Amino acid sequence: MALIFGLAASDYYSILEVNRMSTPEQIKKAYKTKLIKMHPDRFPPDKKKEMEEKFKKVQEAYEVLGDSHLKTAYDRMGMAGVEQAKKDKQQREQWETQNKMYQEQYQAQQKRQDPLMNSPLELINLENISKFHRRHQVWILLFYKPDDSDIRLIAPLMERLRTDYDGIFTVARINCLEEEELCREFLVYGTTKIMVFSSFSGFDGKDLDFSDELESVKRGEGIKLLAYVSNEAIGQMEDFVTFLSENSIKDFESKKGPKLVLFTSKNSTPPMWKALSKEFKNSASFGIIRGQNSEIAQRMKIEKFPTILGFKSGWLTSPSTYTGDFKMDAIKRFIRDMINSNDDTRDELQLLDERDLWQHRSCGPQDKKYCLFILTNEPENLHLLDTLAILKKELSKEPFKIALVRRDYFTPNLISDNGLSTDNPDLIIIRGSFNKVEAFSAPDYDILKIREHVNNLLSSIVSLKKAKQPIEQYITMASSEL
Repeated sequence: MALIFGLAASDYYSILEVNRMSTPEQIKKAYKTKLIKMHPDRFPPDKKKEMEEKFKKVQEAYEVLGDSHLKTAYDRMGMAGVEQAKKDKQQREQWETQNKMYQEQYQAQQKRQDPLMNSPLELINLENISKFHRRHQVWILLFYKPDDSDIRLIAPLMERLRTDYDGIFTVARINCLEEEELCREFLVYGTTKIMVFSSFSGFDGKDLDFSDELESVKRGEGIKLLAYVSNEAIGQMEDFVTFLSENSIKDFESKKGPKLVLFTSKNSTPPMWKALSKEFKNSASFGIIRGQNSEIAQRMKIEKFPTILGFKSGWLTSPSTYTGDFKMDAIKRFIRDMINSNDDTRDELQLLDERDLWQHRSCGPQDKKYCLFILTNEPENLHLLDTLAILKKELSKEPFKIALVRRDYFTPNLISDNGLSTDNPDLIIIRGSFNKVEAFSAPDYDILKIREHVNNLLSSIVSLKKAKQPIEQYITMASSEL
C-alpha cells in the first residue's frame, strides 16, 4: 500500500517537476512556469486538444500541492486521501460559513433587541412624537441604546417613577439605535441620558447629570436617583396653587367660583396638587395651608393631615370634605362633582344645541374640519359637561368642532355599513368634505382616552374610513332635538 501511495505521490510532483521537499513558493513558481509553457493557445490546432488535457493536469496538480491540507493528505494516502480531505474541507467551510452566519445573526439580534421591549414605559418614535409636542404636563424622557451597560439598572427606576407619578408626569423612552434621527433632534448623541421637559412645546429640556446617583444605583441605592429625577420634574411643573395665610385668605376668597384647599403637614406643595391646580385652573381656585400648627387649620378644626376641603363659593360656605384615598383619579372625581354641583359654573360648561349641524352645513359635506360627536342619553351629566369644557379649551386652536348629540342621532347602519371598529361607540369623528368617519369608545367620557384619540388622529396614527354613502344619509330624523 505504501508503494501505491508513493507512486501516486510522485505523479503530481512529476507533473510540476518538483519534489516533496519543495517549499510552497517553489511549487507556486513551478506551476506558473508550466502554465506559460503549456498554455493551449501557444500550440497549433493539431496539438491544442492534447495540450488542454496536460494543462488540466497541471491545474489539478497545483490544486492539491498548492494547498497544505490537501498536500499532506496526498502524501499520506494518495488520491483517496485527497478526496477525503476535500470532503472534510468542504464540510469545514460549510460549518464555518454557517457558524459565521449564525454569529452575525445573533450579534445583529442582540444589537437590535430592545431590553425594554416589554417595559410599561411608552416608546416614542417618529410616528407618535406628536404626543410629546402636544404635551400638557411635564415629560421625563429616557434616551438609551439596547447595549447600554446601565440601561437594565435605570429602566426599573423609570418604571417606578411612572407608577408613583401617574397622571402627574409622563415618563417615556426613546431607543436611539432605532430612532437615531429623532435623538439628533433632541441633541442626544450619547446614551444613557435622562431629560426633563416642561409642559410647554419644544425640544428644549433639562439634561440631567446623574453620574453620582448612578454609582448609588450600582450599589443598590436606587432611591437617590428616583429622588433626583422626581425633584427635577417637580421643579418644572406649573403651579397655580395659592399659599394661604391670615393675610392672603381674603384675596383668595374674592376669587370667583369654587375653591379647594389642601391642609398638609409638608413644607412644600405636593406635585399632585400642582397637577390638579393646572388641570382645573379655569374651573376652580386652589389653595394650600401648610403645617399642623397653622391657626387656620386649628380654627377649621382640621385633625387629619392631609385633608382636602371644597367650597362651592365663599370661604364661609359649608365645605365638602374629601374622605377617600389620596389618589389622582379619586380626587379628580371629588373635584368634578363639587365644581359641577355649582349652578353658576354649569351654565358656562353647557354646550350650545347643535342639532341643526347639517342644515347649516356645519360638519356637513363642505366642511373641511373634523367634527367630534359625543353621544349621550344624559346631556346634563355633570362629568360629561366637565369633559366637554376641557375639550373645548384644548381643541380651540385645532381643526375640530364638538357636537353633543343623543345616541340615536346616527342610525346603526353607520357602524355596520362602514366596518367601524366599535359596535357601541361613545365618540364619532367625521370629516365631512372627505366623507370619512371613525368611531371610538371612551367609557365614562374619560378625558385621557378622548385626548389620546384626538392626538392620534391629528398625528395620522389613526386614519378615518371612507363611508360607503354620504354621512348625512346615516342621520336619523328623530334627532331633531337634544
